[in-house]
Amino acid sequence: MMSNFSKVHDFLMHEQNLHARIADYYRELSAQASNEQVKMLLQLLVKHEITLSTSLRDYIEKASAKVLNTFIQFEREINIKHLFNNEFKHGQISCDDVEVIAHGIDQYFSELYADMFEAIECDMVQTLFENLRQHMEQEKKRLSIDINSMKDM
Repeated sequence: MMSNFSKVHDFLMHEQNLHARIADYYRELSAQASNEQVKMLLQLLVKHEITLSTSLRDYIEKASAKVLNTFIQFEREINIKHLFNNEFKHGQISCDDVEVIAHGIDQYFSELYADMFEAIECDMVQTLFENLRQHMEQEKKRLSIDINSMKDM
């Protein structure tokens, strides 16, 4: 087992950048999609990821220096490449494909924050990760409502 240490600030910056990268991924899929409903769903997901990226930036700006400069040791077992490797032709992507991708990505972040909460002993840092996990769950619910109302159109 490797021991990776990083500051909470660096970890959060990495996750913020990952959300931005996922938004770009959804943009690319939308540009290649032929179905209008799929394009609308992907654009909704772009907004979802930008919201999450922005909220992480806000967490970074509002958190105390003590929390941000705390070193954490955490080895994430799951490699993120699987989030971008999907078994479909991009032009033929369906709404179901998109929902599977989105669920996998949101699940990755929810589990990550829950795992971080468990792995860290500092109360202030634990609180930060619990707040992030709860925020992620709220965003997942909001996204689910938006997706369902979009399907009713």
